[in-house]
Amino acid sequence: SNTLREVVATGHGATEEVAKRNAFRSAIEQAIGLYVDATTIVKNDELIQDRVLTLSAAYVKKYDVLRSTQEGGLHQVRIKALVLIKLLEEKLAAHGITTCFVSTDLAQKRGPAKQQSPHW
Repeated sequence: SNTLREVVATGHGATEEVAKRNAFRSAIEQAIGLYVDATTIVKNDELIQDRVLTLSAAYVKKYDVLRSTQEGGLHQVRIKALVLIKLLEEKLAAHGITTCFVSTDLAQKRGPAKQQSPHW
């Protein structure tokens, strides 16, 4: 699998720093969503939350802030992040979560499963 993947993500927070951290988290969630099927994500939700997403910044090789705004005390940061997929896969594998690239093409072939993606 590719060792790096570019992801665009947005985060919100009381400060710009918190918003940026949340954007990192969102970027990693997206990356996991590309490599782990939805059922596995839901089944391992707590583990992913506690063991993987808490370290989100560790899986970002570099990032650019595309936009940073503040409205009514709430900061919003949009980033373009280069995610270290190999490292992320190794971390997930260490917790028994198998990864494989889940392309959008494949997802469409699975039939009309029109369900909301889990918000974690």
